[in-house]
Formats: sequence, structure tokens, C-alpha cells
Amino acid sequence: YSKPLPLYYLFLAFFKITFMYLFTAYYGLLAIIAATLITYLIEILLLYIGIRNIFKIKLNNFKMIFAPMTIALLILTGETIIRTLNLSYTWIHPIYIFVSVILLIWFYRNELLIQWTKFKMKA
Repeated sequence: YSKPLPLYYLFLAFFKITFMYLFTAYYGLLAIIAATLITYLIEILLLYIGIRNIFKIKLNNFKMIFAPMTIALLILTGETIIRTLNLSYTWIHPIYIFVSVILLIWFYRNELLIQWTKFKMKA
């Protein structure tokens, strides 16, 4: 299972360096953050695809891949829009936290309901 890992990491390093080289001049630190974030997301997908036939792992793809990607893309999009339009950063981070908490509650609503029911039964 470890044979393709050097190839994966070579691809990821090439992607990250290329992304940073092309976009750092315009976006600065935001390009570095975006390159790192996108590289991590691609790494998760590559590792999952690479080992899913070798190891029998039952994952909820929605919660393990889609949910983190949604929140990451929310932050990346928000930061890009704010920087592009030269808007104030005053309220964006509380908005990120609020939206992320709402999304996480929605993503994990079944588990939270089970825990709430157990809690109410004990009380």
C-alpha cells in the first residue's frame, strides 16, 4: 500500500509549489494558505482512493470529506472576496465561526440527537 506514496507526494509538492509560484505575487499570504489547504484536501482524497481497495474502512464520505471541504471552501471563498473587494475583516471571522458551527450541527445532527436522548434519559 505504500508504493504509490512517493508518487502522491511528488504530485502534491509539484502542485503546491506551482500554485504558490503562480499566485503569491498577486494574493500574497492568502495564496500560500490556499495552496496548503487545497493540497491537504487533495492529499486526503488521494490517500483515501489509494487505500480503499486494500483496507476495508467504512467511512461516512459526507462527514469525512464533504463537510471539511465545505467549511474550507467557505473560508477560502470569503477570504478571497474580502481581499478582492478590499472589505473590512472586522466581522468575517465571527461569521466563519457561526456558519461553521451551524454546518457542523447540521452535518452531525443524528449523532447529536442520539447523545441528547441519552443525556435526557440519565437526568
